Amino acid sequence: MEWMRRALLLLALVLSVGTAQYVSLEPLLYVRPLDLAEEQDDETAWTEEGQRLRALPLLEYIEETTRGILFKADTPEWRVFLENVLAVSRGGAGELSGHPWLFRVSAEDRDLTFYPRRVFFRPDEPPLQILRGRLEKNHDRLVAALDRPEGGSAYFEIVLQTYGDDDFHFGSGFSRRPRPPARFLRPCRKFSLWILLAGLLFYVLLPRPKLDRASIRYAPWRVVLGDVASLLMFLPFFALPFFIVGGTVQTFTQGWIFLLIMWPLAFVGVWLLHDMARSASYEIRLRDDGLELRMLRKAR
Repeated sequence: MEWMRRALLLLALVLSVGTAQYVSLEPLLYVRPLDLAEEQDDETAWTEEGQRLRALPLLEYIEETTRGILFKADTPEWRVFLENVLAVSRGGAGELSGHPWLFRVSAEDRDLTFYPRRVFFRPDEPPLQILRGRLEKNHDRLVAALDRPEGGSAYFEIVLQTYGDDDFHFGSGFSRRPRPPARFLRPCRKFSLWILLAGLLFYVLLPRPKLDRASIRYAPWRVVLGDVASLLMFLPFFALPFFIVGGTVQTFTQGWIFLLIMWPLAFVGVWLLHDMARSASYEIRLRDDGLELRMLRKAR
C-alpha cells in the first residue's frame, strides 16, 4: 500500500505536467473587423503601386483589394456570428468581462484598445465550416461583407493559421504570433489541476496501518517530510525540459537532449521516494512468541 500511495502520486505529477504543456497544432481561423479606409491610408507612398492604390476612390480600392476573396455574409447565421465578433473585437474591458466568447481572444490581445482584437475559431465551427476548401494554406485570407442597416457594408477578415514544430524555440517555448488563446493552444491544461488533486487524494486517503503499543514505526511526520524532499528532487528536473521546449510532444522530438541531461537527476527523486515507501512500511511488532519485522514486500 505504501508503494501504491507514492506510485499514484508520482503518476499524477507526470500526467499533470504532460497535460499542462501539451500543445494542439490543429489549424485555426481568426476573424476581426476590417477598416478598409484605414488600410488604404496605410498603403505605402514609396512605390508606384502604393501611390496608385492610395489615389483610388474607396469603393474601387475595396473592389480591387478584395477581388476573388470577398463573399457576402447575408444569412441570419452569419449576421449573428459577425455581430458577436464585432462586440468581442472592439468592446471595452467592461463589456468583454461577461461575454461568452471572451475565451476566443488571446490573453495578449484582451487589453488592446488601439486595433481590433483577433477572435479565434476552429475551422469546423458554424458558420465557418462552409469555407472549407477556400482556406488551405497558412495566411490564406477571405473577406466577409455584412450589410449595415444604415447602409453600406462592414467588412471582416478571416485568416487561416497553421502551426508546426518550427514554431517552438528553446527557452521561449511556443513563440508563434498571433498567439492562439489558451483554450485552443493548450486544450488539456484544464485537466492538469484535477489530475494533481486526484494524486494528492490518493496519497492522503489510502489506508495506513494502525499504530498500537505493540509496534514500533517511523513517525508519520518524518515520512511525509521525506516524501516532500523526494518530490522536490524529482519534480523540477522532470518538468523543466517541458517548460524549456514549450510542448509535451516537442520535448521528445526536438528537446530530447534536455531529457538526457535532467531525467537522470529526476530518477534520484524516484529512488528516494521508493526508499521512503520502505521506511513507511517498516515495522517491528512485539508478539507473544517473539518479534515480527515487516518491510515493504515481506515480513519475518
